[in-house]
Amino acid sequence: MTKVTMSPRAGGFILSEAAGYRSREQIIIGASQVLLAGAVLAAIPNGDPAVTPGTPVGPGNGTIGAWTADAGVPAGEWSIEILGSGATAAYRVLRPDGSVDGVGAVGTAYNGGINGTLADGATDWGTGTRIPFVVAYDEAGETYVMHDPEGTNGSQIAKAILFDAVTTGAGETAKAAAIVRDAEVVQDDLVWDDHTDGEKAAALAQLAATRPDAILGEVGGIIARPAA
Repeated sequence: MTKVTMSPRAGGFILSEAAGYRSREQIIIGASQVLLAGAVLAAIPNGDPAVTPGTPVGPGNGTIGAWTADAGVPAGEWSIEILGSGATAAYRVLRPDGSVDGVGAVGTAYNGGINGTLADGATDWGTGTRIPFVVAYDEAGETYVMHDPEGTNGSQIAKAILFDAVTTGAGETAKAAAIVRDAEVVQDDLVWDDHTDGEKAAALAQLAATRPDAILGEVGGIIARPAA
């Protein structure tokens, strides 16, 4: 008997989604991709992200200065938390998920996911002062690829699930539908590369924390459920 292997059907991984197709979005698939329905995707941004410092909360009136961010770092609200006091006080830099990016010192250039120099002022930065930074990409130019936990260009951050199979050739892109927010999916029906269980778990956590929609208001992330 000939064995027939079925490819995942379009949208077959979806348990539930929001009304009016608001869970879906049209995305651009990058070149040289062979992707099945249910593939977990990441986005490669167009250019480096913009960094906008916010208003410090806590003591101190030093200079924040101009900051930059490396390509592929997570978008969202980063922050500096001052750990001591004085002209060379130590601080730590936190990513949007609360994890520590690194430790720096006032007056010394910091080189991590974000980069810049926090200067002292007439009143020293004080213990517990928090300085927020918003990191944002130009999403209009981003292209989607298979999630790669070892990537450094944005491909390491799970962001969407492909609705139906797509194949692109060398140098060509294609439009496709993807689940990007406010949905429940069947975990066992998702398509991965050679991910370990730990890498899958980390990617699912990233999907669960997908961004809210500025037009639709606060909406949920993509939640993976075990098969019934």
